[in-house]
Amino acid sequence: MPDNKNVMRELERRRRDVAALEAQLARRGAPEQTELIVHWRRDFTRTFVNEAYCNYFGAGEAELLGGSVLDPIVPEHRPQMREKVLRLTAEHDVEIDEYRVVRPDGTVGWQQWVDRAIVEGGEVVELRSVGRDITDRVELDGPLRRARTMEAIGLLAGGVAQDFQNLFLVILTRVELAAGATDPAPHLHEIAAAANRAALLNRQLLTWTRSQALHLETVDLRDVLGRLLPVLRSLVPDVVQVHLERSAVSCAVEIDVGRIDQVLIQLTANARDAMPDGGRVLIDVAPVRIESGAPIEGGYAHPPPPGPYVRLGVTDSGAHLADEDRERVF
Repeated sequence: MPDNKNVMRELERRRRDVAALEAQLARRGAPEQTELIVHWRRDFTRTFVNEAYCNYFGAGEAELLGGSVLDPIVPEHRPQMREKVLRLTAEHDVEIDEYRVVRPDGTVGWQQWVDRAIVEGGEVVELRSVGRDITDRVELDGPLRRARTMEAIGLLAGGVAQDFQNLFLVILTRVELAAGATDPAPHLHEIAAAANRAALLNRQLLTWTRSQALHLETVDLRDVLGRLLPVLRSLVPDVVQVHLERSAVSCAVEIDVGRIDQVLIQLTANARDAMPDGGRVLIDVAPVRIESGAPIEGGYAHPPPPGPYVRLGVTDSGAHLADEDRERVF
């Protein structure tokens, strides 16, 4: 049986780690500095730089003007910059981004930029960017994010340990009943169901506790969900209904099927726990197309480019997450 006392002790230790890192971040704060300002054209050519920009990159105004704002950005972040130029329009005239840049001493740092389109006659003629160095914040945020992740995993592990205990109790009880029963079949059925649920929990733990390479394959998501539906229904009591709505049109995607299974199993288990008196879980899948310039539902750090997509939705009639739990979800 899992030792819940050890789980709780480890969870408390991780909470202390998170609190210490948050306090360190609050003490350090953001250093006061002169903002970096640069004007540039849509072909990325600089047309204006302020003194702080020159000082940061260790070059004079004459040397920087006419050069590309892409030059100091690390190669893997340059596509992000190019996509941003396409998004900036007269209607959508502000973007906020963070990039890794190479500094004059050869070290790599982080910058945050607020980019605003300068519009004349309905057309973007130039862009004005105001930036600052956020390297210290990012370097501290990394350990803080990992500590919060470990705290969340600790909470999850505590719940999984309790689930295992409940399943073991079901199996042991049914074994005793089957041993003295004239017809052991119903008890054996319940033993098999509990063992299957324990196997699913074990699969989740193995995924959470080691880095696994993605195994991508092209599948119709409707078929994946149809196969998984009986498993999801076995996770919930009779008072909770699990429904699947599938589009009549193909929903072909390139995914790691095991990861999709894991996400849906966890969402269904969470929904079950949020509806102890019964309720409904609805899973829906359908193709969608994002059009250029059209508003996109939901929040995105970087909105997806126009094109065909597949939307997978999971909703339930249970209670809403508490604010402190919502922060740990991702």
